[in-house]
Amino acid sequence: MSVLCIIGLTSVVEASTGFQTRHLTTVDGLPGNTVRTVWQDSQGFLWIGTSNGLSCYDGHTFTNYRSNPASGAPGLPVNAVTDLYEDDHQYLWVKCSGQYFGCFDLVNERFVDYSAHGPYVDRYSSISLLSDNDAAQSRVALWSDSVLLVVGYADGRSLVSHQYAIGRGGMPDGRISFVARDTASSLWIGTSAGLVRLDCLHDTVVPVMSAVDMRDCRLWHDRLFVVSTSGAIYETVGDSVRVVAQVQHSGRPLSVKYAMSAGDHWLLYSRGLVFDYDMNTGAVQPRPEFSMRQPRRYSSGSDVWMCDMDGKLLLSDGTHDAVMLSLAPWVGPGVDPSPHVSLSRLPDGRILIGSSTIGLYCADASGQNIERIDRTNSSAQPLLPSAQVLCCYTDRQGHAWVGCNRAGLHLLALPRVQGDYWLSPQQEDELCQVRSIRPLPDGTIAVGTRDDGMYSLSHQGQVLSHQQSWPDVYCQLSAADGTLWQGTRGNGLRVGTTTYWNNKNDASSLPSNHIYSLLQDRNQRIWVGTFGGGLALALPQADGTMQFVSFLNDSYGLSRVRCMVQDSVGYIWAATNDGLVRFWPDSLIQQPAAYTLYSATRGTLPVNEIYSLALDYLGHLWVGTVGAGLLCLDISSSQSLSCRSFTTAQGLANNSVTQLLVEADRYLWAGTEYGLSRIDLQQYTVSSYFCSDQMSANCFSENACMQLTDGRMLFGTDRGILVLPTQHRRVPDVSQRTVLSDLLVNGTSLRQFRGEVHSEAGISHSQSFTLSHQQNNLEFQFTEFDYTGRARIQYRYWLEGYDADWSEATSSHTVQYKHLSPGRYKLHVQVCNGEGLWSTENVVYTVRICLPWWFSWWMIIIYLVVAAAVTWLVVAAVRKIHRLEEHIRVEKQMAEFKRKFFSDMREQKFIDSLNQIIEQQMSNADLSIDEIAQEMNMSRSQFYNKVRNLTGYKPNEYLRTMRLQRAAEMLLNQDNLNVSEISFAVGYNDSLYFSKCFKKQFGLSPTQYKNGKTED
Repeated sequence: MSVLCIIGLTSVVEASTGFQTRHLTTVDGLPGNTVRTVWQDSQGFLWIGTSNGLSCYDGHTFTNYRSNPASGAPGLPVNAVTDLYEDDHQYLWVKCSGQYFGCFDLVNERFVDYSAHGPYVDRYSSISLLSDNDAAQSRVALWSDSVLLVVGYADGRSLVSHQYAIGRGGMPDGRISFVARDTASSLWIGTSAGLVRLDCLHDTVVPVMSAVDMRDCRLWHDRLFVVSTSGAIYETVGDSVRVVAQVQHSGRPLSVKYAMSAGDHWLLYSRGLVFDYDMNTGAVQPRPEFSMRQPRRYSSGSDVWMCDMDGKLLLSDGTHDAVMLSLAPWVGPGVDPSPHVSLSRLPDGRILIGSSTIGLYCADASGQNIERIDRTNSSAQPLLPSAQVLCCYTDRQGHAWVGCNRAGLHLLALPRVQGDYWLSPQQEDELCQVRSIRPLPDGTIAVGTRDDGMYSLSHQGQVLSHQQSWPDVYCQLSAADGTLWQGTRGNGLRVGTTTYWNNKNDASSLPSNHIYSLLQDRNQRIWVGTFGGGLALALPQADGTMQFVSFLNDSYGLSRVRCMVQDSVGYIWAATNDGLVRFWPDSLIQQPAAYTLYSATRGTLPVNEIYSLALDYLGHLWVGTVGAGLLCLDISSSQSLSCRSFTTAQGLANNSVTQLLVEADRYLWAGTEYGLSRIDLQQYTVSSYFCSDQMSANCFSENACMQLTDGRMLFGTDRGILVLPTQHRRVPDVSQRTVLSDLLVNGTSLRQFRGEVHSEAGISHSQSFTLSHQQNNLEFQFTEFDYTGRARIQYRYWLEGYDADWSEATSSHTVQYKHLSPGRYKLHVQVCNGEGLWSTENVVYTVRICLPWWFSWWMIIIYLVVAAAVTWLVVAAVRKIHRLEEHIRVEKQMAEFKRKFFSDMREQKFIDSLNQIIEQQMSNADLSIDEIAQEMNMSRSQFYNKVRNLTGYKPNEYLRTMRLQRAAEMLLNQDNLNVSEISFAVGYNDSLYFSKCFKKQFGLSPTQYKNGKTED
């Protein structure tokens, strides 16, 4: 069985074959929902041909191309795309309806005119990619009933085409059946009117045979064979041919309609029969087992197949003998008598077969086991929403793509990790619920099941013995003395051959018949964890029997002990339904309440109910919870637990973790209620898997797991034991391919700036870009071609010349930089694969943002000359202005001195008069500003402005300040006056208000001030 990673897979549907599918439609960005062809180019981009345009998909976004013949520029001829082909020079040939072909340059990311006659002039019905060991000699041939076009490659990325008209220049006047290439790089053209050889180097056509209707050809061991419609088989010798065999039946020649290669055999179809031409012996023999009724021939890559109306499919990969498969017949009312059939081979050897009438099938390599997988049954959700399958394709990652009529594109994700099953039942509705797995001293493996009793297995999975009378063994322990302890669910505890039960009338008996865990501590004492009776310590008696002392039975949840481990210090940790219990064995024996409980109730754990426990090599305690995922606890401190949580949000398969197994110093494996997860103990990354197409095989039993001495790991499930071999769990080298899928400049794709931006080629083929100073807002978009969306790819970036260091790891495949200054930058990109490993090398992209034209070298020289001239003129003008300003300054100083002299005299006289008035009426509390202004012979406003300008105080403020200054003098000089008397003397009727104002003015109360406590 296979293990399938499920992280991040959206829109998932399961099928009985173990497939899962991701559905893409126009809602996701496809140009049309009728998908006729799929191709993955040499870089990894997925090209999708639909009835409404061509689309390039990078795993994140779609880039769509549609027809626009009115522009006159090379482009998609029409929107209905039927087939895609990539040649040796990274040109994508796009076949469209109406016998049109388009050619897309994958390197420069643009359509090109391959014919030199205009992109929409000629029509061609067929294409042949003629590869050569010397890529420069490769050719592409396109032909129709009237013309043959041979396209070659010149220096750089330019195409050179030669057109040959049928019936002219030595070309036979007949329909072309095939164009093939021999080892001498000559092209052989078979028509309904003969055979010719085309010398591409000298552009000459050499007639080889005329008046013969050629059907097909085959290159075998550097020898070219040709078969005619009449059934004659020829071998070419130089520029001539010789007959080597004849297809005949009952002494009469038979016509040949189709031919297909099958290793050293050539299969030829004629009038319902298939004949086998042995390339070694030259013998022609009928193959009655391959007989078919009115088949149609198809091909894809090396695969060629014929399919008839009865659902028979004859398939060959070209190197092995053909295989006959029997599908459902597609004859009947309203059914297309000639459906389209597509085929794709999967990495595990299976074959996907899609039909436009009978749906999607999956067959093994032998063709013996065939299953329809687009529909499961009436109650289950179908794998595909449509039975009209138009194409099947397998990408280089091993995933299958299925295009449907009006139902979009479907990705069938395939397994990445392989595993086997022991004790797996043959019937789909049967179970074998493994509840315990334990190695025994004799080298066997003891397996306890829910209903089938006990098994003894070899390390190869062979059943050595089976004891059905002892079911429900939930835990096992090989004691230090060699005795086997077996705890059951409901049947008590067996020690060797003795069984112990609970006796309500005997306090020293087993506290419960439900035994879930067993642990032997460092002092060889055996602890029994029961489900309902708490924890029990087994005490050996002189007569060889056991008595039991009970602990942890204070509450309903605490009495349900599921699992136990002992840490490196010696503490025992017990998983219960009330939380995690920690105790020192000797202390608990002396005092039953000597334990520590960590639980959600006490706020020390996020959950109460715990399934499983494990200790890693760093001393961390891993806790598998019920519903709260997986916890990693730092138990180095006895005061508090540092907790790290892993849930489905971090990639865990399920939040209920039933079993934990530590593999060496690198991984922790977590079996859950649905799915298996692996945690990297160094990177703390999570990878999760489905282990079977059957749901019960993905349900892992509580604490039923172990690792064999050879590294294999065993996990108990509801359908037997899952065995993971070591070689399938190796972490692969980091070879995650990261490609720049798009570069947005000022919010617009770089593809829209053709001619304005210099780059080596198209975006995905370029490593450097030159932009103008205005194109300084950049967004880089990357792809790693993870079309399943399940690998948790992470990136980190460093823009050399802008960033100080690498960015933090992020799952975002885009990075933005805004308002970049002119200069040269290098963007470094590192990627972390789904296994949590970072690439050792980083991808580097160079971006040069040019200076504006006004910063060019010739403009700088002009700037310098102009600056020098302006500087000389400015200096001369400044000197002249400076002399004039100095003369004016001296004159102003003299005038100011005169004005200030007379002004100061008047102002001092004003201040003296004001002070005199205030001094005279200092004790007058009713003295107002108006009275003072009247005595100064000034209006209120004049007086206000005058006082404000000369003193900086408002008149009221100035009056208050004068009063308080006089009070301060009196406090210091007149000891015979108290504070109240002084306040009245300076015009304050309220001594409290006076004290408040005084303290605000001087920072001290009058009394403090009088006593000599000044601010100093």
